[in-house]
Amino acid sequence: MIKGTARASVVVSALVSVFLTCVVWGIFYFGFLREKWKLKQRVVAQLSKHEKFLAHLSHPENSDAWKNQSEQAIPNSADISDLLEAVSMQANLSGMVLVNFEEKPAQASGLVVEIPITVTLTGNYENLIQFIEALDGLSRLTTIKNMHLAVSTLSQDHAVLSITLTIVAYRGQLS
Repeated sequence: MIKGTARASVVVSALVSVFLTCVVWGIFYFGFLREKWKLKQRVVAQLSKHEKFLAHLSHPENSDAWKNQSEQAIPNSADISDLLEAVSMQANLSGMVLVNFEEKPAQASGLVVEIPITVTLTGNYENLIQFIEALDGLSRLTTIKNMHLAVSTLSQDHAVLSITLTIVAYRGQLS
């Protein structure tokens, strides 16, 4: 009888151990998904805001304020050095480590020319969210065309991500 009780307690201990392990991993995994969902919502909000701005280009108002804002957001100059400097500064202020910039060939798209820039960064989720919000505040219109996230290291406190973004800047058609 004692042997049966000992076996039962070992089985119960094993089941409790497996259950607790599943609970801990489940909490970690759903926390990861929740952060990813929050990030997606912020990116969608930023894209929506910029799409509304681009929609106004086809029906510009005649006010000087609108002209000044649109000239800052979509300059006619092909020079993007000021944008690269602003992105670099925002990455630094957000706590991101900027690894690489790569400008891709510009592509005409209706009234504007799209200038894709691939940016590679490392940082954690909070840094990435701050960086994306900072991009939203730039005077020059930028959108995030795509984003690839990969966990490069995982510590007890947080995950360090390797992030590759394609940021699209816009300029007017050169005359």
